[in-house]
Amino acid sequence: MGEIVDLRGRPIPLEDDELIENLARFADGTLSEAAVKARHHLSNEDWAALGESDKLVELVEACKLQRIRGGQTKRERAQLEIIDAPTILGSLMRGPNNARHVIDAVKVLDGLASTGGEAAAAGTRFEITINLNGDVEHYSKSIEVNADDVSPSGANMMPQDMIAAFATNKKDDDGGQGHL
Repeated sequence: MGEIVDLRGRPIPLEDDELIENLARFADGTLSEAAVKARHHLSNEDWAALGESDKLVELVEACKLQRIRGGQTKRERAQLEIIDAPTILGSLMRGPNNARHVIDAVKVLDGLASTGGEAAAAGTRFEITINLNGDVEHYSKSIEVNADDVSPSGANMMPQDMIAAFATNKKDDDGGQGHL
């Protein structure tokens, strides 16, 4: 059995992953002291006793570093910040100022706050949008090799006349131009 922190006669094993995780979240600012105390039924004396265990502090620091490297801290901080975005956007929409940089920041934060489904969906396609004097062409291609891939909008990936134009421009000389 591993080390134990004694909290007024209530032993807490240092292998308590949930406690260590929550203390790491407290240390990186994504969980409040009150939330940790409530989740683990800790008194002020218990809280002070936790800080006296060098081994526990070492485990919390290791967990904190792992959370930073794994991106959990970044995502949780972004999730906390993005909560204010609708109010901010609403005030910008009604205000006289042009604050496009604030809107862009909100979009970036929203991306950081995503938990996987939205982020995975966004990263599975290669997309190009060309805007020339109001004419907009949008190409969306699966990152995976798939000749039958169709854009999510239902449009062809590349117009057939463009494919034909590329094929007719193929050069068959010895200059190494024999490929697309």
